[in-house]
Amino acid sequence: MLHHFRNVIGAANRANVSVYTLDGAGLRTGSEQAQTARRLTWFGSAGVGDALRGPTTTLEMLARETGGLFVENTNDLTGAFRKVDADRRFYYLLTYTPKNGKFDGKWRTIAVKVPGRRVDIRARTGYLATREPGLLPFLTLLGYEAPALAALARSPAPADLPLRAAALVFPGGEQSRVAVLAATDAAALRFEADGTTGKYRTDFSILARVMNARGEIVRKASQPYRLSGPADQIDTAKRGEILFFRQPSLEPGTYTLEVAVHDALATRSSVHRSTFVVPETKAAALEVSSLVLVRRAERVKPEERDKDNPLYMGDVLIYPNLGEPLRKSRDKAAAFFTVATAAPGNAPQASVEVLQDGRAVAKAPAALPAAGPSDRIEHVIQLPLEKLPAGRYTVRLTMTQGSTREVRDATLTVIE
Repeated sequence: MLHHFRNVIGAANRANVSVYTLDGAGLRTGSEQAQTARRLTWFGSAGVGDALRGPTTTLEMLARETGGLFVENTNDLTGAFRKVDADRRFYYLLTYTPKNGKFDGKWRTIAVKVPGRRVDIRARTGYLATREPGLLPFLTLLGYEAPALAALARSPAPADLPLRAAALVFPGGEQSRVAVLAATDAAALRFEADGTTGKYRTDFSILARVMNARGEIVRKASQPYRLSGPADQIDTAKRGEILFFRQPSLEPGTYTLEVAVHDALATRSSVHRSTFVVPETKAAALEVSSLVLVRRAERVKPEERDKDNPLYMGDVLIYPNLGEPLRKSRDKAAAFFTVATAAPGNAPQASVEVLQDGRAVAKAPAALPAAGPSDRIEHVIQLPLEKLPAGRYTVRLTMTQGSTREVRDATLTVIE
């Protein structure tokens, strides 16, 4: 829960809010020794990881880092409230321009001093050096997001880690569901082993945000990954893939997906950017989702299914391929998944075309299954790889119904 607590402190500092905390238990026997022990722990802890062992230490940290006052070990609460009231009515607002203009997402300490006078000073202890362009009021900056946001602001964009990402659109109603996925390889991240505890740890984060055509951030999501386990299992843990997934709803328009991964232990980052379109939806009209290259699929128990996840085909969950090449010696065919909503009347028709450098190398009709509930058509297309030479291809799905024609493309890379 530490990063959530840090986010509270960061939000208070950005809003110029000082938090005053009070331990109402009154005078304690032996409290001075306990207080000394707590403060030694607080100052000695790396990243204040041990600072949240007790509620009073948490209260002290919250007050200290926001420029407030922590009141404890006293039965004179009236005097304490006098101090709080005085601070509320008498204070100074100081501003300055830092000499370091690099917005790298790191924490920068602020020290306020009054030379030549013996005074107690309460002030915020620092800030996260990050820009927040176009941040809407309902989007909160979380503390661990700062390095990833700093990576997005860098030019040229960093590419220190493998990063694959995509935004897959599934139309429906006034707002379409968008599957936002990002993946990185665990082997590329730093795993640190602690000889004392016999455990490994990681500290990295993935952040994704969606910007509209005006450059405003309309959706933002992130996840910190502080993984741990037995040190002798590091090699096993590094064999996996880290997959990030969100499914926001968006109105029709053109958007940019920005994704950043930041490894705090290795101080390395990567950024991915891509543009996608959420089409206008019309009542009683043919609607077609993105054409999704399938990496793998798994059957999910009814009690574990997410009914809102658009990547389900019945009881099977589709895991998209985010750009990994298919190997002919291992993969006999490429599978593509799409979802369509048909208009009443004639059944829609579909065809698949494979293009290389804009030239068609293969074309065939695609037999669509019957529509399911709500006229929803879920379809998987199998494309044999045997006759495709190694190379990069565009697979194009064309679906028609009456005078309506929808075209969806997906990229396919084949290696021997």
